[in-house]
Amino acid sequence: QASRVELPVMTRPSQTSHTSRGYLTAFAAAIVLSTTAIFIRHLSVTYRLPALVLAFWRELIVVVTLLVVLTIRRRVSLRVDKRDLSYLLVYGFVLAIFNSLWTTSVVLNGAVIGRNCLIAANSLVTEMLGDLQGERLADMPRRERLRQGLREILSLDRPAHRQSRRRLVAGRPAKP
Repeated sequence: QASRVELPVMTRPSQTSHTSRGYLTAFAAAIVLSTTAIFIRHLSVTYRLPALVLAFWRELIVVVTLLVVLTIRRRVSLRVDKRDLSYLLVYGFVLAIFNSLWTTSVVLNGAVIGRNCLIAANSLVTEMLGDLQGERLADMPRRERLRQGLREILSLDRPAHRQSRRRLVAGRPAKP
């Protein structure tokens, strides 16, 4: 007797296209975010711009761009209820702090170390925030997840990373 193969149940077309758009948007965002460290490093080295000046201009360009795009495409998105205003202000403040720290890190440590630290810390912070919301994101116990995330971050300061960083800053390719 031939074995039956169960095919996955198809979702409605609107759900599929919505999911596809979400993945494409996430992929595009990852590409843009991946290039920011390179541009930050280039501007800080070539033009000797301080990290906080770069962070300020980066924030300002984002705000102006979003205002123009939302005014043209989705004006209704610019309306804010008074009850949401404090949340949006706190969120904006946290985002400004993040961009200031991120830019400073890239200027001080280089694009590669900054990117690696962001990736390592991202999984750790996502796990911790998931725990706070009651959402378990991994099968291992919380203490082990925290240990693993901290090991990833602390491993970025090993001599091999430092030597690789020095070579990149000097304009020589890193050795494998």
